[in-house]
Amino acid sequence: MTRALVTGAGGFIGPHLVAALKDAGWKVVVVSSSQPSDYVDVYEAPLAEVDVVFHLAGLAHEGVAGSNEADLLRVNSLETKALFEACLAKGVRRFVWLSSLKVLGDEAAQPLVVESSRDPKDAYARSKAQGEEGLLTVLSELAIDPSHLAIVRSPLVYGVGVKANFLSMLRWAVSGLPLPLAAARAGRAWVNVDNLVSLLVAAATRDLHGHVMWHVADDEQSSVSDMLRAISEANESASRIWYLPSQLLRWGCVLLGKKTVVQRLLSPLKVDVSQSKTLLGWQPVKTQKQALSEVAAWYRTQR
Repeated sequence: MTRALVTGAGGFIGPHLVAALKDAGWKVVVVSSSQPSDYVDVYEAPLAEVDVVFHLAGLAHEGVAGSNEADLLRVNSLETKALFEACLAKGVRRFVWLSSLKVLGDEAAQPLVVESSRDPKDAYARSKAQGEEGLLTVLSELAIDPSHLAIVRSPLVYGVGVKANFLSMLRWAVSGLPLPLAAARAGRAWVNVDNLVSLLVAAATRDLHGHVMWHVADDEQSSVSDMLRAISEANESASRIWYLPSQLLRWGCVLLGKKTVVQRLLSPLKVDVSQSKTLLGWQPVKTQKQALSEVAAWYRTQR
């Protein structure tokens, strides 16, 4: 029986991963904390008893618990590195860490590959980029087999139980309010939580072929307007999306202090997941249509 420790088990992604592991017959130790701090002290005791650590815990953005860039760097980079070192010392076979596609930037008209240069644009992305670099430094300095480490870069995650930005999209799509977002037609990467979980498990159990970095996304790279229409369709409600010229939409967002929001609405963000498919033999387990139908059904129960 494979034994795993999952950090951040109380968040959005954690319960989905824990359920999938238990369904597959894994023995799972869960750790959840609303205030991640000193990972090594909190997690070290179970480390000698597990084969794989899935490290999902971290700070998501500067608004979490009043955190600032120093907090983000400490939690997402320094403490992640310390936990990986503790895992190596305890003989953990593989450390799977959830990074972010944002380390490569916020927009990409051409699909981002794992070798793309890092270009983080905000404090959260910088902390994740430094986290990646810290883990790679450990591998290099200790000259150890890279199969001990898998870093998974994810775009925006959605699914049953979703929070934050995608939950806001759900509310918009089913509100019945007219939305001036028909111009938001740029294709973007998204990942359903079940597709993400299947990639995390693949990265923990399969031959990594000497690679450390892995990308994950749905097969469909849909625009924001496409997603809003699909959510409305899944909810069996009318889509009320109308066209406002993109320049006016940009100006409006800037005036409202939402400059970063307009970039996510209008700019493309494409990702290449061919390495994950070719080397890990991974495929998304759900289409966006299937996933959004489940999300819409869940959301109806929350209202």
